[in-house]
Amino acid sequence: MDTVRLKIPYALPQNNTCFSEQVKVRDLGLQTPISGSRFVYSNQTWRKERTNQGIYTPKYWIEQDYVNSSITFLVLEFSVPKLLFGENLTELKNEHFPLIVEKLQSFLEEISLHFTKAQIENLTPILFAVGKNIDITKLYSCDTAIRALSPFDNRFRSKQRIIQFSNDSGKELYFSNKSTTFKVYEKIPEMIANAKTREERKLVDFWIELSKSKYGKEKVLAVEVLRFELTLKTKATITQAMKKYGDLSPTFQSIFKKEMWDELVQKEVGDIFNQPLNNFIFLATLQKPTIDAFLDKNYKSIRAKDMARGILQSLQEKGLAKTKRYYTQNYCRKTWHNYAKCIKQLEEKTDFTTLKNATSIEIHSHILRQFNINPKMQTKLEL
Repeated sequence: MDTVRLKIPYALPQNNTCFSEQVKVRDLGLQTPISGSRFVYSNQTWRKERTNQGIYTPKYWIEQDYVNSSITFLVLEFSVPKLLFGENLTELKNEHFPLIVEKLQSFLEEISLHFTKAQIENLTPILFAVGKNIDITKLYSCDTAIRALSPFDNRFRSKQRIIQFSNDSGKELYFSNKSTTFKVYEKIPEMIANAKTREERKLVDFWIELSKSKYGKEKVLAVEVLRFELTLKTKATITQAMKKYGDLSPTFQSIFKKEMWDELVQKEVGDIFNQPLNNFIFLATLQKPTIDAFLDKNYKSIRAKDMARGILQSLQEKGLAKTKRYYTQNYCRKTWHNYAKCIKQLEEKTDFTTLKNATSIEIHSHILRQFNINPKMQTKLEL
């Protein structure tokens, strides 16, 4: 778990300087903003002062109900590992929850709000992000890994974007729809660009010195960590995810389950990156002469060759998501299913180790296995 947003009905405290500023929601600096234009009550000046001192401080505010303005809510948004460790590279475990509750209770006391531990445990989650860090330092660069994953652009009701970090030191694959966001990004450059706490700055200094000693320059990273992160952006989405665990009224305590976080991210990775056309997706990234030579070598049947060439041409021109949409919309879902089945049969008889981009297949396979996912149609590679 990383970021969580919690909510509870609460009256605007009187004569409390921590809620003395009326600010716009957009001024809170939320990565996943609240829809609509509204004012909230907080104290951004105090928060900024603490941030400048390297002290991690949750975002907090009092907001009015959309329908009945006389009803107000206290909302807390914070990175759970940053609240506990000062950085979000260290992995959380289930046994950390009591410590998190204590930390949050102490913070609430700082802003003159008095909550029992039981009240904190039962706060309602309306957003939370879960993720997994994969250390690939000894294998590949994160940039190489993201390039290998970028052809997999098919996610339910989402469009893929490739975003370059503002400091030009890293990038991320980004998928988003109204209810969820999923992204894969270079963790170390992201932390270097956004380090604010004392603990984060110490880590950044360590990485820079390590890179200097290893490569003689700080911009070539000596540590490569790929971050896979899913954000559930609505209360309804969280409730839907928790149904599997028999929980129809999720609380902060009930979503604090590492096995659930791992399962959510694993499913997302599998749905996006483990396709029946895995190897054909990589084949489509090559030039036409290379593809033609590969097809001539592996397929004797003209029909099989023409079918494969048609799929590959569509993948090159449209990408995976639009190719799938083209076949399902212009023909029918069964047509796409039948094509995928035929491609699967062809892949089983094909040696993809001769491909020039076999490294991409190897990276893809390695990453899937870090999530205990057996890559489809890559058994011949024995990676």
